[in-house]
Amino acid sequence: DGRGSYLVRRDGEPEVRVENDRLILSLPVSFKARLNGTATALGLSVPVSLTADGAATAELSMKPSVSSDWQVRTQSRISLKWRRPPTASVLGIRVTFQHAAEEFLRSRIEEALPQIDRAINGSLRLRERAEEAWRDLREPLRLSASPDLWMSVSPLSVTLPPLKLEPGRVLLDARIETHLSIDTREPGKK
Repeated sequence: DGRGSYLVRRDGEPEVRVENDRLILSLPVSFKARLNGTATALGLSVPVSLTADGAATAELSMKPSVSSDWQVRTQSRISLKWRRPPTASVLGIRVTFQHAAEEFLRSRIEEALPQIDRAINGSLRLRERAEEAWRDLREPLRLSASPDLWMSVSPLSVTLPPLKLEPGRVLLDARIETHLSIDTREPGKK
């Protein structure tokens, strides 16, 4: 029986890179844990106090895409690369518990992964921006007053090819198929 506490904090500068069509965010972190409690062996209850620390690089790998409903999907995966595996001293012997610490950290990070998509979509508001651009395209544009010429654009469809990942940016190349017409009167007026 016992009570544990842990602290995970940034332990260096984050790095962003593109690798195999995935965007990789690397964040160095340090890990400290403390367990206080009692252990029972052979009918005896013994107080236990255990402290452990370690350091790893958490890598968040993303393959962002935009769905037909204008939602960004990052398809995030997490991996941990230990720089200093978590160890503790038990009765004077150094014991590593890398697997347990990795499972603990991974589960906490994976719980937070859906927040990434929500935050990105809340910030970008792609659907609202696309709807606004679609409305703007439909507004007639006066090309000339003498002779009176108006251009109308009727958007027909949108194609969203895969995002382009480049160092320092992610590019969305939306292609719009349209029908253009030139009229001698302002469209919508007789």
